[in-house]
Amino acid sequence: MLCPQCSNNQKRSEGMQCGSCHYGFLLDPKERPYLSDRRFLHFVGKVSEDGERWFTAHQLHGLLQHHDMGWAAAVRRAGSNRRRVPRPPEETVATVARWVAHGRPIRGLIDRPALGVPAPNWPEPDLYDYGAENVLVVDQPLLVDVLVRNGVHARARTAIIDASGYPSGVTRRVADLIAHRPDLRIFLLHSSADGAAAPLEAYARSVLGASANPVIDLGLSHHVSRELRFLRWAKHTVVPADVLSHKWLTTGVESAIAAGVSLVGLARGGGPSFSDDDFG
Repeated sequence: MLCPQCSNNQKRSEGMQCGSCHYGFLLDPKERPYLSDRRFLHFVGKVSEDGERWFTAHQLHGLLQHHDMGWAAAVRRAGSNRRRVPRPPEETVATVARWVAHGRPIRGLIDRPALGVPAPNWPEPDLYDYGAENVLVVDQPLLVDVLVRNGVHARARTAIIDASGYPSGVTRRVADLIAHRPDLRIFLLHSSADGAAAPLEAYARSVLGASANPVIDLGLSHHVSRELRFLRWAKHTVVPADVLSHKWLTTGVESAIAAGVSLVGLARGGGPSFSDDDFG
């Protein structure tokens, strides 16, 4: 195991404390999720751009799975039949929670909804003063946070809420806006679970009052692993929308909203260029 603090290389049998600088190793690479502290921090740095952008544990999971998929392909090219079984999202979430619980903060991590009251370092002077021209309804509060904290709402001029009415202040303003704008476009973003779009549209129609507004489903579709190449690892697996890479979850979502198409439609229709390398 390489010490992330002093780069000392020691065997697992020598214990879980660095023999050089006394750093305490938390993750045992011989046990699930088969990550060392150094590799865990490497991927955290990659997904957060060394703490310069916001991310969720699900985004970290997407990066880890993408890396595992590349590893498995390389092994098969070498003539081996070995396959790496996809790790469940809950495993990555639990690893992140364990790291934080041991007093090791992760810069840029969003692990709880926090948009009830704008923070002093909010990226926009007024959370609501961006002239919303669209509404995006998502299926989980943390998805609202990661989109808003990374500035998608302002660049896409889109009010972002979830189907539980979070954040409440924005949701009230959205309902008022819809009441005066029957042409206002409503977008949906959700997990790849079969039928995941239906309750979001029902919420927009019945609760927000968008009875006549156009509704456009961005995805993720139930067959997303076949439609987006970089999610091949998600075959037969339901994945949350925030497993997408930073570029897909920011520029991709913004471009899809501007074009009025799904993320798959964006990938097929000659929109901005995205690749497997956009993970991290």
